[in-house]
Amino acid sequence: MVGLFYLGCSCFLPDRYTTDKSEKALKSAVEAGHKLVAKQFGILERHLGGREFILDGGRSIIDAYSFPMIQWAIKLLPGGLTDYPNIQALHDRLRADPAVARVLEREAGDS
Repeated sequence: MVGLFYLGCSCFLPDRYTTDKSEKALKSAVEAGHKLVAKQFGILERHLGGREFILDGGRSIIDAYSFPMIQWAIKLLPGGLTDYPNIQALHDRLRADPAVARVLEREAGDS
């Protein structure tokens, strides 16, 4: 999940990851974030094969922690979750939870 945190930071605040503030350097920081996340998502994608949740035995705090990170990835990764169907399925299962849906509605200002 460290790679996912880096994705959010490198895409929103790439200047925190380089002392060179040129557009080229900032773009490079974002691309490095994408590569790191792709590596971590590859690991998670393989791990989720045949599982409904990250840990065996059902939903856990790690699934809840992963949800906002996956939301970032959907918005910030080129192609979103296209290459990660198991991660997309995890996201969809978590998103379908009524409590998660209520929180998302509040964040969007729909309630």
